[in-house]
Amino acid sequence: MKRRHLIPLIIATLAVGVTAGFWWPRDDDFFTLKKNFDIFGQMYEERVTQYVDPVDATRLMRSGLDAMLADLDPYTVYFD
Repeated sequence: MKRRHLIPLIIATLAVGVTAGFWWPRDDDFFTLKKNFDIFGQMYEERVTQYVDPVDATRLMRSGLDAMLADLDPYTVYFD
């Protein structure tokens, strides 16, 4: 995946994080959400940039989203 495709993804992720930071309650649930989001982001970045073989960043992110939604119910889907 080209870097120019990663920039909108990074900007959108940061925008969601900043926006959620203003409206999300500041309690243990928020701390857990942020901590897990940070872990996911660090793992994603490491796999895309440091994995021994080339990684399709879009495909990897889509797989992560699909796996997360599959854990919820069969009716929750992501349309890009």
